[in-house]
Amino acid sequence: MHDFGIAEDQPTQSAATSQVPGFVQRSEVSGNESTAVRPSDSHELGEANSISRFGSPLPSLPPRASHESATATTRSSQRRQGKLTELEYRQIMDKLQQVKHVLPPTFSLPSRQALSRYLRGYLKGLNEHFPTLHTPTFSIARTELVTLLSMATIGAMWCFEARQADTLFFTTKSATLHQLDRYSAALDLESSTEGNDVRLHILQALLHLIVAGTWGSSRLLRQGLGLQSTAATLARELGFRERSQFERLSNSSNSVSERWHRWVQAETRRRSLLMLYSYFNVMCLAYDIPPLILSSEIRLDMPAHVSLWTAETAQEWSSLYESAGAMPRVSFQTCIASLLAPASPSLRQEGAFTPLDNYITILALLQRIFFLRQSWTARAFNVDPPADGSAAELPETSNMRTALQRWQARWERSPDSIVESPTWTGPIPFTSTALLRLAWIRLSTNLGPCRNLASRDPELIADAFFKAPKVRRSSQVTMPILQAVYALAVPVQTGVEFVARAQTVSWSVQHFLCNLECAIFLSKWLEELAVTATKDPLAPDELKLVALIRSMMRETSLFHEDDEFTRLVSESSAPSTDATRMLATAVAKVWAKIFQGTFAFSFANTIGASLRIYADRMEGATSNTT
Repeated sequence: MHDFGIAEDQPTQSAATSQVPGFVQRSEVSGNESTAVRPSDSHELGEANSISRFGSPLPSLPPRASHESATATTRSSQRRQGKLTELEYRQIMDKLQQVKHVLPPTFSLPSRQALSRYLRGYLKGLNEHFPTLHTPTFSIARTELVTLLSMATIGAMWCFEARQADTLFFTTKSATLHQLDRYSAALDLESSTEGNDVRLHILQALLHLIVAGTWGSSRLLRQGLGLQSTAATLARELGFRERSQFERLSNSSNSVSERWHRWVQAETRRRSLLMLYSYFNVMCLAYDIPPLILSSEIRLDMPAHVSLWTAETAQEWSSLYESAGAMPRVSFQTCIASLLAPASPSLRQEGAFTPLDNYITILALLQRIFFLRQSWTARAFNVDPPADGSAAELPETSNMRTALQRWQARWERSPDSIVESPTWTGPIPFTSTALLRLAWIRLSTNLGPCRNLASRDPELIADAFFKAPKVRRSSQVTMPILQAVYALAVPVQTGVEFVARAQTVSWSVQHFLCNLECAIFLSKWLEELAVTATKDPLAPDELKLVALIRSMMRETSLFHEDDEFTRLVSESSAPSTDATRMLATAVAKVWAKIFQGTFAFSFANTIGASLRIYADRMEGATSNTT
């Protein structure tokens, strides 16, 4: 295998950490240079060099200063839209009266202050991760009640008001299903513009309810999962194809304001359908259930750039739209085909891919990996499946490696992916990097069915982690292990205590999910090294990876200078069996420390509690062994 920059002799701490991109100086990662990734079937460690600024363990979210440097107009827009006026509150009350007969008799609308707080929570929270609400044109009067209530449900969770969130969830669900039944009864609804607008609002409400149910308290989980089929059916009625109404209007003599609003309608529809598709893929990752919308169904264009989406006025939008008019829209299928094509693609539109495009496509690749795993059968290979569940070579594994490398290269070429970019586009690029790491892990091993996350019982989940299949040593796991190391380097570089207390509050649940798998995968791999190293000595690349992990563990403040762990990991020679086993425990403990906080979504709290129990069990097992 190729060297990836570490000297052949055992590195010192400074040498080792210098090879982890997360430990370089800011000036080293802020430039515009990036190494192109050659699509190939190779999976050797040498490919780590091509990771360049992508491979750097980018912050899970941009620095707070970057967040605060967003345009003043966007901030003022969110403040304006998050604060309800007396008139707007009365409008919501009037809408509520129309469906009062289907709501729980004990339901009482939260106060104006509380409802304002919840809407702000939604705007600052979920809408940044799943941007389907067009804030510059958002209007209480023009928004369906069920959409407003579903936004408030998510916002209440974001504000740590779980009891109110649960109440709003069940109320919103009743109102949403009632409205869906009511409008579905109209025979001419499907072809009417008004009917499609109503259905789009209902679809957004269903998406919010599914998010609240699957990330919220355990009593909501079954409810959230049960709404999937309803949302998928409604989405198919709306259609996963582009519509030409806006194009016809844009060529007419309508005013700029009217053209803008028509464009917003088309873009909102596109984003809502694509975000529902994306979230179904996220649920597939979390709960190991098949996504109800397949990639083959999508015939939509990719979303517009964030600058068009966040334009505050019709004039601002028109100027941006005209300047971008020469750039053709990229379809979802073209985007996916360019990643999976046998030959290296040379698309003229490469520069047009946005952070949201990259986010959607990495989830599409994860969906493909999921179905590849499901299609693995003893009959197809005429062999028995591996008892440990880890990985015989799947038929399209090499093609998927190439696709992930191409995705990585595309991410690097996107100017919106630069950490220091002044045109900061929110958390989506950083979520995408976490999902890429998960994709590499899922391609090499199948931990998904072993986690039992749907139980929401930390003891059961920790037990599932502890009994999960081992990670077999092979060249196929080199890149996934490197990605897991990068994920760990993020909090170590920033400071484990600081990340645990300050930064995880703003992580998306997807970050918790991806980092959880990185933690389990890396600790399982180190355990396997400890068990097998006596009979099968560590390969050079394995030694280098272990050296990186040892260096990072020494950077944490969780271990004292005079304890056994510090003595073992400070050995200058190749790590002993005891040292490697303790390193596996240390990795679990560091991640458990990071996940120790209290988070807005119950799902994240469950992950944190489960990982802490798992780390304690590993520590106990290690103590008994050593």
